[in-house]
Amino acid sequence: MNTLLVFDLAVVFYFIVQYELGNRYSQSRYLLAMTAWESIGNSNWYIFDILILYFLSWITVKNCQRENAVKEVLLLAVGVLVFTQLLLCAKKESWWYNTLFCYPLGAAFYYFRPFAERILNKDFNYYLILLLTSFLFLIIHKIWKVHLVFYEIDALLFTILVVLVTMKFEIRNRFLCLAGKHLNELYLTQRLPMILLGRVTYIKNHVHLYFILSVFFTIICAYLFGRLVNLLRGKNSTASVLRS
Repeated sequence: MNTLLVFDLAVVFYFIVQYELGNRYSQSRYLLAMTAWESIGNSNWYIFDILILYFLSWITVKNCQRENAVKEVLLLAVGVLVFTQLLLCAKKESWWYNTLFCYPLGAAFYYFRPFAERILNKDFNYYLILLLTSFLFLIIHKIWKVHLVFYEIDALLFTILVVLVTMKFEIRNRFLCLAGKHLNELYLTQRLPMILLGRVTYIKNHVHLYFILSVFFTIICAYLFGRLVNLLRGKNSTASVLRS
């Protein structure tokens, strides 16, 4: 719920911008935009997916009173499968669902991490698994367009590769670290500069300039939005529900 409230705050700004630009949408579109099911120019699919995945996690925990890791992961995977089918029936774009199974994979790694690390801490096992995973990833990557299942498998293999690589190599970058801490604000506000700058013909026709200015103003928007959220958090107890 906290994630949704912060998202809705961002949607309000998109509503203001679109209204000032003369863009009008139906009342149902505005309402659905507040649930992240529809968009009024803002990024929404990721927030909607996260909200549903959080809900599925809650359902999974509620139905597994005794700590049974295998049962929880399997139940979560089934929930993700049903969610994927519903998105397919709703004819949503492929990016709404083609990486969803990375979520139960992450849950599995969380539950079985000690066991996995005991195996991977041995160099022979680590490099053998890294080699096999890389080989499978390259093979599947050549046919991922054939069917959604192959794309899902490819996404899972890529996720495993990232985990394997970062077990040996630590990536230290102050910019990436800072961006990671403010990723939510960056994601929620990124389209605002794009929409406004896209109205300027000269900027729109010069891709590199458009890109540089979009990044620059996105950082500013994200900073201001983050300050606003923090301000609302601190002003009163009611606004504190905006904590994400």
